[in-house]
Amino acid sequence: MAAAQAQRYIGLMPFSPFDHDRAAARTKGFRLIPVRMLLPNLITLLALCAGLTAIRLAVEERLEWAVAAIVFADPAKLARLNAILHPRVEKAMLAQFEEWEKSGVRDAGFVEAALLVEAGFDKKLDGLVVAWCEPEQQIERLLARGMSELEARRRVGAQMPVEEKKKHATYSIDCSGTIAETLAQVRGLAAQLRQRA
Repeated sequence: MAAAQAQRYIGLMPFSPFDHDRAAARTKGFRLIPVRMLLPNLITLLALCAGLTAIRLAVEERLEWAVAAIVFADPAKLARLNAILHPRVEKAMLAQFEEWEKSGVRDAGFVEAALLVEAGFDKKLDGLVVAWCEPEQQIERLLARGMSELEARRRVGAQMPVEEKKKHATYSIDCSGTIAETLAQVRGLAAQLRQRA
């Protein structure tokens, strides 16, 4: 790994174990690229993929729910959506890393998204952080967000199993405990990454 090159790590989270404080992450020397920020014309892409059935929920500003209801119920639509989005996400992600490298940024960069291994992004980056919990905890957490059990199981079922994801990990964060336990692991990982920088 070249000294001038920014370290690039992926945070792979099938769900958020707690609300992130992105400003705090930046002050700790890390930069986050939320996938939803990479694709400003997402509604157009989704309309191509799913037709106009999501309009009502989109108007209600519930786009994620509309998309999830459509694509997780139909594997062909999910595959079509992924084929449209993944190349664009990869291009934007790599462009951001290149911009940081040119400007001399040496911080570790994290991309938070659920399908990074499935899309092959992990092979193009320096490492993979897999944040995980037990599948039943994933379901419980999605239910707590207001998702139906069927929708939650479809969403979890569309992802690579946790044990398989962990095989791809450079680092692993166990989110099955308390937030304090998870944060302790994150702080430990941050210390390791700073030592490598």
